[in-house]
Amino acid sequence: MNPVLAWLLALSLLTACGQPGTPVSPEPVPPSPSSSAPGGAGDPVSSSATRRLRLTVDGRTCAVTLYDTPAAERLYEMLPLELTFEDFNGTEKVGYLPQPLDTGEAADGVDPAVGDLCLYAPWGNLCIFYQDSGYSDGLLPLRRIEAGMDLITEMDGPFTATLEAASSILVAYFSCTGNTEAVAGRLSDRLAADLYEIVPEDPYTSADLDYRDPSGRASQEQNDAAARPAISDEVTSMEGYDVVFLGYPIWWGQAPRIISTFLEHYDFEGKTIVPFCTSGSSGIGASATDLHGLAPSTSWLSGRRFSGTVAASELAEWVSELSLPEGTVSAKAA
Repeated sequence: MNPVLAWLLALSLLTACGQPGTPVSPEPVPPSPSSSAPGGAGDPVSSSATRRLRLTVDGRTCAVTLYDTPAAERLYEMLPLELTFEDFNGTEKVGYLPQPLDTGEAADGVDPAVGDLCLYAPWGNLCIFYQDSGYSDGLLPLRRIEAGMDLITEMDGPFTATLEAASSILVAYFSCTGNTEAVAGRLSDRLAADLYEIVPEDPYTSADLDYRDPSGRASQEQNDAAARPAISDEVTSMEGYDVVFLGYPIWWGQAPRIISTFLEHYDFEGKTIVPFCTSGSSGIGASATDLHGLAPSTSWLSGRRFSGTVAASELAEWVSELSLPEGTVSAKAA
């Protein structure tokens, strides 16, 4: 054979086979998160997140959402759970389930984002990621921590947490004398709803509430349509609620201005708001309809006035007459 041709043939064979120790095919590439979970790990909440959970540590709460997947559904069926979490590898908090979770699907692996909740199938533990950790085989995404992630991050050692189902109903109320608080509490108990008190950043004193004093704080606020008293804290994961019962006392024939602060602070689009009030004699009147403009993309239902001593059975009867979204309240209030 011609020496030149022989040299060219040898060179071509060497190129085709690769250098010694170098694989002919490229290394396998981990699947992208979107191929392992609906919407992709780390995505914001979407319509696929049909389950809401509450993770409670030392009285503080994190809002959790789940995918609509077989594994997430089986986890939901195990609730409530008391779990002990501990740090692992400086990137995640891990907690072992009391029994194996039948996932009903393959755990191909995922590259989790901060805040993601996953199951590590080989060991059967839940993982909450608080640092980037990179792709890992055997991870099955369940969804994520939507609010309160700072609580998880600041835990140095092992900690015990309660994981339980959260309601899609919120009873929010403002109360100074305790009457509205009493009604809101009975309503929350009857509906198995979450309860949130609208607490002013600057608490009202008895002098502030003296309706006979035109120079008093409440009088001045009610006479000023632009007044917006500040609220001291926020609702955890408002986006997860479908129905909001909103309670307040009647002040000078109106809802207190702090209710306007509350309505303007959140996005209520697509939700249903049900107002209720307490008063010694005044009905709900226009106090509720005057609020509609503050949340115009919301479905407002007719409100009602109650005394502070209203019976739970009367509240249940009222709720049963409301046209609430299907599946939110009717079964619980029956």
